Amino acid sequence: MDAWATTPHGAGGAYARQLLRAVDVAQLPQPHFVHLLYLLALEKCTVPDEFVSSVQRRLPEFQREQDFKETAILCSSLFKLKIKVLDDAFLNSVAQRAIDALKLSKDRFDIIAALKFLRLCEHYNADVLKNLARYVTDYCQEFVVVECAHMLAAFSSVAAYDKGTFECLEHRVASILGMHTQSAAGSSRLHPSLQPRVKDVAKVLWAFAAVSHSARKESLQTSVQFLEQQFASHKDLYHVLDSLQSLICLNCFPWDLIDKATSPSAERAVLLGNRKKAAQRLAFVTASAQLARGGAALPAPKLSREPPLSGRDGFAELAAVFGAHGLRVSCLLPHIRIAGVTFSVCPRLLRASSVPDFTDLQRKAGLTGDHAPRLISVELLDDSVLVRNSGRRLRGIMAAKVRQLRALGVCVLGATPEKASRLATLCDERQWWNDFVRACALGEPTPGGLEAVLDGDTA
Repeated sequence: MDAWATTPHGAGGAYARQLLRAVDVAQLPQPHFVHLLYLLALEKCTVPDEFVSSVQRRLPEFQREQDFKETAILCSSLFKLKIKVLDDAFLNSVAQRAIDALKLSKDRFDIIAALKFLRLCEHYNADVLKNLARYVTDYCQEFVVVECAHMLAAFSSVAAYDKGTFECLEHRVASILGMHTQSAAGSSRLHPSLQPRVKDVAKVLWAFAAVSHSARKESLQTSVQFLEQQFASHKDLYHVLDSLQSLICLNCFPWDLIDKATSPSAERAVLLGNRKKAAQRLAFVTASAQLARGGAALPAPKLSREPPLSGRDGFAELAAVFGAHGLRVSCLLPHIRIAGVTFSVCPRLLRASSVPDFTDLQRKAGLTGDHAPRLISVELLDDSVLVRNSGRRLRGIMAAKVRQLRALGVCVLGATPEKASRLATLCDERQWWNDFVRACALGEPTPGGLEAVLDGDTA
């Protein structure tokens, strides 16, 4: 039945999609329920919200002990159908089974299925990652690139970092890619399903960038060589742009690959493809490359400078504190959609002025003498931009933003959500503001707990 249901252009696929409307999910026996999800996942069906709700209501039944193979099939199906689960009890039961499977070294495909599902749900479980780290130590030399990618993503998707695990997997990926790029085309002895793909390397680089892993220059260069070798058509353009965004976040600029992936023909391919994420990555890579080359102006922004709607803790308080003095939150670098407050301070007049756009930033940065202002950007340092349990280690895009602002002569100050909340409730706010502006103008430590931020901050 599985083979029939997944036959390309056959009646089986249509039948599988009809099951969405014909079957009452609530009445299906457990084995049939799992098989239905499996078939729909094989067909990569888009499932309606009511179907998702029905599935989620059934999941508590699977908290009881069951064969890990069945758990893996269920997890794989939910992952492919993009059914994100918020039920902590069910997620904890999957996590515990994954821990047991790692300890017993069960089938790696099944282990990865569970890890991918937990990643989709952004479920953090320290014991899963601790046991995964041990598993990597024991079996790393057996992994292919796609397996390394999923192991790394299990950490990075929840902003967790383990230096030894990342270094071990980095070395393994570099070793495989090095052998692959040195061998003649088509001479690989690996089965096609095990050969490294551009999308696998993109995931590895994303995982590195997402937690600001300090990958060796040689490892990154090996990845770049593989991407250059494989990037023969626009078929892999999305994954190449994804890779380039991650490389830039790691402060690596492979110029030949950047030029090829941002060429007019590549830009047309992105526009015709009508994929929002591809357009965002193209904008990031193009603008970041231009800034790194000392460009006098950024490309015309395809995105609004208005900050995206944010539910980040402390964001509203930070916006209110500076908004009271005429300084708005914005995305001054339009290719980076993380909002902050950027302004200039005149050392002579001790007065803060808004910096509305990149052109104004460059104009003020070019001033000299008594009229030269100091440029300041205040950034919110919450969990969304920091590596878990690291203090102040910045994650990928945020690290790139700080690096680019500092290269433009901007002093970057960081505010935690707690500090933003305290500033919003100060009794002597006027005195704090005067002291803050004076400190910014003179380059002194600022009051209120706002501290200078470096792109590699690990304080």
